[in-house]
Amino acid sequence: MLADYRCIGMTLRSHPLKLLRPKLKKMRLKTADEVREARPGQLIRTSGLVINRQRPDTDSGVIFATLEDETGLINVTVWQTVAERYQLATSSRNFQ
Repeated sequence: MLADYRCIGMTLRSHPLKLLRPKLKKMRLKTADEVREARPGQLIRTSGLVINRQRPDTDSGVIFATLEDETGLINVTVWQTVAERYQLATSSRNFQ
């Protein structure tokens, strides 16, 4: 967003997901605020901009990511089996 502002001198004046929230609500995707209120073990569907990804050099293959929406941050743990299932989205070239 900063690069866009610097290049064209314009801003959205709002978080991009806030602009999409009506559609995301129809898809039953929760905000970061709603995720924080969920009970342990509850299945949650959410969305956000990936602002951080880490793949530690361990044999576990776990990926840690942080998503951001208009209400805050969501920490996500992606287990190896899930990462393998969605390999294209989590390939090493995306972590450089």
